[in-house]
Amino acid sequence: MSAASPSKKQTKKHKKDSSTNLEDLQDVRDTSKKRYGRSQKIQGQYDGVIRRAEVWLKATCKNRSDADTNSVDEIDTEVLRSAFGFKPNYLSSKALELYLVNQCFVKGLKHQTGDKIFSAFNDMWCRAGFIGDYSFNKEKKTFLGNPAQQYEVKELVKSIQKRDKEGGESAKRNHAKAFLVEEIDAILAASRVVCPDKLVEIAIQGGLTRD
Repeated sequence: MSAASPSKKQTKKHKKDSSTNLEDLQDVRDTSKKRYGRSQKIQGQYDGVIRRAEVWLKATCKNRSDADTNSVDEIDTEVLRSAFGFKPNYLSSKALELYLVNQCFVKGLKHQTGDKIFSAFNDMWCRAGFIGDYSFNKEKKTFLGNPAQQYEVKELVKSIQKRDKEGGESAKRNHAKAFLVEEIDAILAASRVVCPDKLVEIAIQGGLTRD
């Protein structure tokens, strides 16, 4: 006589009971995110990107304070100082845009750098609760969404990628000088026209002037 086969009840895997303890659930959430979420290596890279951006912003604001440029471009330097904070302000998207121009057009770094900068800030501001498409009320100086998701920022990232794809070795630039915000603005404006690659290079070489 053959042995009886185990019943479905005996072979069914045991499932743990669900929990209604919110504190326990939050602990499980945090542990799971740490174990299965973004690697520490990637998070470390993002943190490094933010730190380098903050150094640039601090130097930029110091130059602006010394030159008293607020009345020239209508950018509030005091607000700009905290634009790269965990909690963004209405100049965060502008600051990110200019930093991307400085790193990838002025210094000539590759599009991978631009991608990392975009991803790092997008991630940080998402974690701060600023999620979704960006919209800005100029009169009230208020905004909704993630500053990294501003249309101009995303288009700039695309233009950097396109430059590297089409420009090859000619897209590289070494020994870049320090640029002021208004000079970077001229390069940024050039990058938005029909032939961004050529005009950006003209701007970098000093061929574009501001009226």
